[in-house]
Amino acid sequence: MPVISTPRPSRTARRRDRLDRLVTRLLSVALLPLAVAAAPRRARQVACQWALAARFPAENLDGLTPATRAAFEAARTEALWRHGELIGLTDGYRDAHAQARLFADAVRRTGSATLARNWTLPPHESSHVAGTALDVRPVEGARWLERYGSRHHLYRVYDNEWWHFEYRPDGRPPRLPNPGASVTPGPGDNAGMARDDGMAQMQRLALLRVLDGTRPSAALEWVSPVAPAVTQAVVGAGHWAAGRRRRALAAWARAAGLGLVAWGLGAEAPTRAEADKNMEEHKELLRKLGTQVPATAGTQAGLSRGSLRALDAVTSSIRMVVGVRSGLRQPQRLTVLAIAREAPAGVFYALRVARAVQRRRPRIALGSALVVAGSVARLRAASAEPLR
Repeated sequence: MPVISTPRPSRTARRRDRLDRLVTRLLSVALLPLAVAAAPRRARQVACQWALAARFPAENLDGLTPATRAAFEAARTEALWRHGELIGLTDGYRDAHAQARLFADAVRRTGSATLARNWTLPPHESSHVAGTALDVRPVEGARWLERYGSRHHLYRVYDNEWWHFEYRPDGRPPRLPNPGASVTPGPGDNAGMARDDGMAQMQRLALLRVLDGTRPSAALEWVSPVAPAVTQAVVGAGHWAAGRRRRALAAWARAAGLGLVAWGLGAEAPTRAEADKNMEEHKELLRKLGTQVPATAGTQAGLSRGSLRALDAVTSSIRMVVGVRSGLRQPQRLTVLAIAREAPAGVFYALRVARAVQRRRPRIALGSALVVAGSVARLRAASAEPLR
């Protein structure tokens, strides 16, 4: 096994990376119950992919061949779950135009095509264009992938690029000094070498759609996002009147956060038509990558959109009344059950923070962060101000 030559991170960077690994691993464990409900047979991998998406919100796996993507997701699931290591994607698929620009820039920077090939290749020779190359981070993740990546047919192929790995189902390739040492065509599309899971991809898209939300387009559609904020505001007023100051402040923090989220949905979220179009574009891309996408269930013919809006408004109003009653009585004290009840909402809004930051939606991001803070404050208040 060749020894990987990588830069040594600073002490501050190592401390930050340890914290990132711990938080992401705990998040994957917290998401496991939701993953079991969404994909019972692949719960561990789904939970890890959700947690990694929160840690690396800007990465893009689109364009990788199905086999490469499946191998990479399986590898970093194993790395996170078994060893607590993070593997993020800095760069994956590149189209031919982007690769040509990189090669042209390298030629200008080095002064010759021969020297440029030490660091990058023209499009027809690049495994990035073939969709089988992965540039990963951080250094510790690359070390893990070099040690264990062969289990998933992922190998480091260049001495001068510790971050560059390629999917090679035929076995370990020879290690080259640099990309230009030998012309090694990309292995091309390896569709069919790994089993596609279109349902898992659709579940991921559905989760992202829920996190994004949709912009209310009618008065009745505002009831659903506004009702939770009103509920928490009333709960806070009730606790304040009863002298439970910390519970009141926690409820008001959640009310402020939910109000900001509602404002953000009205100003920053996509419309329903835009969300539907985005979903269809992603499905079409998955089909082009060879993934079998399950058919979308049709809408119920018996209920018009106006009836659905009215039903949602009525349901939200009922939840508001029940929520006020529950919020004034629960949790009575800090228990494991109280934490378990609070965890799903906390995890959902934590994921929404990451998604909103990625999509540059500041109101939704700040509001979701306030909701998470309010949830933590609510548990602390339950410990400080137990109900009798």
